[in-house]
Amino acid sequence: MKKIYFIPIVLLVALFSFKSVNNLKVSSNDSAIQTGPQFVHLLRYYNAHIGRHIYTTNPNELTAASGYVYENTVGTLYGSGWVSNPTGGIISAGVYRYYNSSTRAHFCSLGGTKVPSGFSFEGLLGYQVPYPLFTMNYNVGQYHNPSGDYFYKTDISTETTPGYTSDGDVFYVTNN
Repeated sequence: MKKIYFIPIVLLVALFSFKSVNNLKVSSNDSAIQTGPQFVHLLRYYNAHIGRHIYTTNPNELTAASGYVYENTVGTLYGSGWVSNPTGGIISAGVYRYYNSSTRAHFCSLGGTKVPSGFSFEGLLGYQVPYPLFTMNYNVGQYHNPSGDYFYKTDISTETTPGYTSDGDVFYVTNN
């Protein structure tokens, strides 16, 4: 008897279709079938002169003149993919970055929800895959301090956040 091997269509399409988000530009075709993954690291930088963090998936976005210094890699997002599939399958949400020019603060939001007043859309950082689809996903907690800075870290991080108040978990990253 012949053995028949089943390879999920999503996996086959994933091998041939990638979408970059490193330039922080949102595709106008987000409603189309998107497959992946192409992994991007969510990087955290800090500017001690203004007391602000920024999060990016593009290490070339910040110059030395910006005053931001690399602190840590929060985790990995999916740079392409699994955005929506009208025929069923994996659905994921975008993690977006916002900026408040008055306070010079950056804010990250899953799917553009609960964005504080005064923040303007900057772009797409990447996509989370719904937890617990993969066992190596970690909660990312959001913290804020009285000056308006936002700080994000995973639930397995040993970093302390003195002076920051937890806002709860806001999205997931993987450790790839």
